[in-house]
Amino acid sequence: MTNIQFPTVNTDELALDLTINAKGKITKATPKPLTAGPVLWYNADEEGRAKNSNEYGSRDNLLGEEMTGHRFVKSACAECPFPSMDYLIDRAQREWEEFARTVVREMQVFRFNPRMHLYGFGTAYWVAKEHSPKALARAQKMWAERGPWRIMRMRRVVTQCPNPSKANPIKWRVDSSRCLNTLGLASTYDAAVDRLREYGDLTWIEKTDLACVKYRVSPDWVKQLSPQVQRDRTLAGEDLRGEAYIGNRVGKKNWFRFICNPFPVVEVKARNILVTPRCEEWITITPHCVTDKVANADKFESIWEEMLGEKAQFCLF
Repeated sequence: MTNIQFPTVNTDELALDLTINAKGKITKATPKPLTAGPVLWYNADEEGRAKNSNEYGSRDNLLGEEMTGHRFVKSACAECPFPSMDYLIDRAQREWEEFARTVVREMQVFRFNPRMHLYGFGTAYWVAKEHSPKALARAQKMWAERGPWRIMRMRRVVTQCPNPSKANPIKWRVDSSRCLNTLGLASTYDAAVDRLREYGDLTWIEKTDLACVKYRVSPDWVKQLSPQVQRDRTLAGEDLRGEAYIGNRVGKKNWFRFICNPFPVVEVKARNILVTPRCEEWITITPHCVTDKVANADKFESIWEEMLGEKAQFCLF
């Protein structure tokens, strides 16, 4: 962040009625629809955050420039995953260019995790498609300009281990590691799709995967155990959570909101969330700016080979 010397503000010149709390912080400014921490300005519906703010910045460009002589870049609020739907729709319509960038980033993330929708009630793509034609058109143009393209192999190892807590003595933690490798390049998106077909049948992803593992009520004999015994048996590797089944993370009523910009993948090792540990593998198309990535290559390949009995090689394709 740029270091700025903030001047003393003459509230009469700004024609603002400021409310100052016991700590001397500005908490409200009217008639402008803004609230503020010491210097960081927020939207009017973020009064709670403003009161607890100790940072410098600005959500409102014009007011920030009037106060400091410096024009601020919009803050991360443009991509905040926690707004109400009505407020988000309004933002997507008013700030459609910024929202288009949000849509593009979400489109890129989906290539690696089709479950990673941005908002609790849906995707940025859905918001743009239904409520902000300008943002959608701009996002599609930006996406088309992100070439050339990579054909990339995504592998994921999912494991779980006991992680009991005081509140939940039979809890397990799910861990995952990933490896991303480039298989080829293409100058255009259509050419990348053709290259992708060389690796198998295409599946077009059009909705986010909302399935998750849930557990039925533990057997009665588990409930009769003391929390300490439950914890000890869980740490010993005994799963006391009950019967596992596939559920929905958000309820059936919301499934239609979780649409995404359709994109192709080749599923090499399909995902079965009821099986852990498991290996998942798919091939997809990403912009050229995405690079190969793995946290610990030797460790990942060792785990992959141990779980599948195969060495990492691309001749399979």
